[in-house]
Amino acid sequence: MAYGYYAHTSDTDDESTWQSLEDHLLNVAAMAACFLLPIGLEEYGRYAGLLHDLGKATQPFQARLHGSRQPFDHSPAGAQLVLEKLPGTALAMCVVPAICGHHRGMGDAGRQGENDRLAPLAVQLAKSGGPVDPGFAGSLPAAPGAECLDSAVLEAHASLASKMASNERRNPLSYLLYLATRFTYSALVDADWLDTERFVRLEVAAVRDFERPAMDELKRRFDMYMERKLSGVDDSSVSRARARVLSDCRAGADAPVGLFSLEVPTGGGKTLSSMAFALDHALRNGLERIVYAIPFTSIVEQTAREMRAIFGDEAVLEHHSAVDVDPEDDSRRRLLVQNWDAPIVVTTNVQLFESLFSNRPARSRKVHSMANAVIVLDEVQTLPDGLLTATLGMLECLRALGHTSTVLASATQPGLSTLWPFGSRPVQITDPDPLREVLDCRVRYETDRIGADALPLEELVEELAGYDQVLCVVNTKKAARVLFRSLAARSGGVYHLSTAMTPDHRAEVLGEVRGRLSRGEPCRVVSTQLVEAGVDVDFPVVFRELTGIDSIVQAAGRCNREGRLGAQGGRVVVFECEEFAEGTGGAHGSFPQSPWMRTLKGYGRSIIEDRGPSAMDDAGVQEYFQKRHHNPELLDHGHEGVEVFREITSGKAWQHRIPGLPYAADHSTIARGYRMIDDRDEEVVFVPRGPEGESLLAEVESDPFAPGLFQRVQRESVSISRFKKEEYEPYVRAVGPWLVLDNGAGVPGLYDAQVGLLGPEDVEMPVFID
Repeated sequence: MAYGYYAHTSDTDDESTWQSLEDHLLNVAAMAACFLLPIGLEEYGRYAGLLHDLGKATQPFQARLHGSRQPFDHSPAGAQLVLEKLPGTALAMCVVPAICGHHRGMGDAGRQGENDRLAPLAVQLAKSGGPVDPGFAGSLPAAPGAECLDSAVLEAHASLASKMASNERRNPLSYLLYLATRFTYSALVDADWLDTERFVRLEVAAVRDFERPAMDELKRRFDMYMERKLSGVDDSSVSRARARVLSDCRAGADAPVGLFSLEVPTGGGKTLSSMAFALDHALRNGLERIVYAIPFTSIVEQTAREMRAIFGDEAVLEHHSAVDVDPEDDSRRRLLVQNWDAPIVVTTNVQLFESLFSNRPARSRKVHSMANAVIVLDEVQTLPDGLLTATLGMLECLRALGHTSTVLASATQPGLSTLWPFGSRPVQITDPDPLREVLDCRVRYETDRIGADALPLEELVEELAGYDQVLCVVNTKKAARVLFRSLAARSGGVYHLSTAMTPDHRAEVLGEVRGRLSRGEPCRVVSTQLVEAGVDVDFPVVFRELTGIDSIVQAAGRCNREGRLGAQGGRVVVFECEEFAEGTGGAHGSFPQSPWMRTLKGYGRSIIEDRGPSAMDDAGVQEYFQKRHHNPELLDHGHEGVEVFREITSGKAWQHRIPGLPYAADHSTIARGYRMIDDRDEEVVFVPRGPEGESLLAEVESDPFAPGLFQRVQRESVSISRFKKEEYEPYVRAVGPWLVLDNGAGVPGLYDAQVGLLGPEDVEMPVFID
C-alpha cells in the first residue's frame, strides 16, 4: 500500500487486516462493469466504481477509521472529479448522481423536496470535506476515452428513435439517460455492498456462492414437467385450446427482444405458456433472467410454489413484502432478495416497478438485474391507471437500452395501443379470437339484476342459498361480511374470503373450499375481488356485483373453469344489491366506495345497459378500457404518475447550478411520485390465532428481531388504514416492531374466526335472518 489509505476496518486494530482503499475501488469497479457489460454500459459502471469512494483518500476520513467522530461526507469527491474531467458527457450525467447517492440515496438535481432529508445534488457537489490526495487519484486507472463515453446511450437512442419516428411529440433521450443513471446507480450500489460484505462478513458472502442452473437446464426441466403434465390430459375442447396457446408461445419465442402481448381467456393455461415463451425467448436472445411479476402477494406465493416444483428451489426466488424486511436474516433467499441474483424471480408489480423508480440504495440494488432479461407482467390490466404513462415509457426504454423483453399477459388485455408514450406496438403472441370461441362459451352471462331490477338483500341470500355450489363476489369488505353472515344464518357450507383475514387464514379457507368442490359437497363462498386473479377454483355458478367489465370477466374465470358442464355451461349473474348501494343506510349502515370504484362501476353499467350480456365479449372489454384509459381524472387518480413522466422527460437544464450536467433528474421527487401502493397509510397488525398463533407470539415476545421471524408474522397479519389506527389503540399493543392484536382487551372476538378482523364498532354487527 503505497499510500496507506483504507476503505474498511476489521474487528482488530491491526491495520494489516484492514481493506485497502485501492483494493476496494478496483473490486467495485470490476464488478459494476461486469454487471453492465451485457447492455454496453460497462465503462459507466467501471468509472463509478473507481471513483465512488475517492473521498476516503483524505485525512478526515482516515481519522474516522481511527476513532474520530467528526462528520465527513466522502461521496462528493469522486463526482467532483468526474465533472472536472468529463463535463457534459452522458457518462457524467449518469455517474455523478450515482456516486453522490451511493450511501443515502439520490437527491433531486436542483431543489430540495418537501420533507426530503436528502440534500439536492447541487448542494452535495458544492461540499468539500477535505482535499483528496492527488497522487492517489492519479494512480487509479485512466478515465475512458471521450470517443466511447456516449456510444451506448446514443446508439440505444438512435435505435429507439428510428422505431418511434412517427411519434414526434416526445423524445426518449431524457428517459434513456434517466434509465442509464438507474442502471449505473444499481450496479455501483450492489457492487459496493457485495465487496464490503466479502470483506466484513465473509461467512455471509459464502452463502451467495452456489451454482445456479443455466437457462438451457431450466428449459430441460420445464419440458420434462410439461411432458408429464400433458400426458394425462383428456382430449377436450378446453385442453386443445390450452395446447394451442402453448404452441403459439413456443413459436413466438423466436422473435428478437421486444414488447409482446399475450391475451388468453381465463383458464387457457396462461401461466405455463408464458413461462414456455420466456424460456425459449431467453435462450434465443441470450437473456440471463426471467422475472415473473404478479399484482397480488397471495398469487405470487402460489405461483412461486408451482415454479419451485418445476425448476427446483435453487432456481426460483420469491420476493414480496413478506420477505422484503429482516436485516438479520442471513438465509440464502433473504440475500438473493437484495439483488435478484437468481435465474427466475417471482415477484409483485410493486417490487418490480417501485424499484425501477426508487432513489434509495437498498431498493435499487436489483435494478441492474432487470437488464438482459424477460419480464412477464401477469394480469397487466391491474397496472395503476395513474402511473401508466411513466410505466409504459419505462418498459419501452428497458427494451431499447436494457435489452429486456416484456410480455403483457392477461385474460382481459387493456387497450394500451394509444398510450405508449414513445409509440411502441407490442407483438401479439397468439390470436385470442379462436380461443374465445372455445373458452368463453364455458359460461353464459345474465345481466338483468342491475339498476331498477337490483336485488334486495333478502332475495340475494335466498337465491344463493338455493345453490349447492356458488361463488358470490362483492365490491367491499363490509358487503362481504354482511352477505356472509346473512347467508351463513340461512344455510351451511358457507365461507368468507377477504383481505380482512390473514394470509394463512385465507389459505386454510381456500383449502377447505377446494376440498368441498372436488368432493361435490355444498360450498357457498362470499368473497371480495381477491378471488378473481389466479385463484384456481371452479364453481358452476358465480354471482358478481356490478363493477368494471374486466373484473366481471375475471370473476367468470372461476365458473366452469374446466368446461365440464356441457353445452349449457356455467352461469355468471351480474347483480346489484339494494342494501349495498352507497348512502342507503339502514340496519347495516352505509357502504362507501372510492370515487375510482364508482367511476369504473358507472362504465360497467353503461356498457351493460347498451349491450346486455355481450358487454363481456372482446368488443365490450375494449370499449370499457377505451373509456377508462382516456379519462384524465382516472389517469391522475391517486398518483403523481403523469408528473413523474414529465420530470423524467423534461430534459431540464441545470447548468446554472451544476456546470457540466446538461441533464440531471429529480430522483427523489420521481421516487415519491411513483407509488403503486402508499404503504405510508397502512399499519400491520399481528393476529395470534389459536395455539400456533400463541406460540408464535411467545417467540415474538422473547425476541421480536429473531432471524426468520418476519415472514411468519406477516403470514398472520392484517393491514389497517393508519387513519383507523386510533380506533384500534385500546386493543393492540406494541411488541418490538409489531402491533399485536390483544383479543382479550375488552372486545372479545375482534378477530372473527370466519370473517377476520373487525372494527370495534362491527363486533355486534346486525345480521339478516329470514
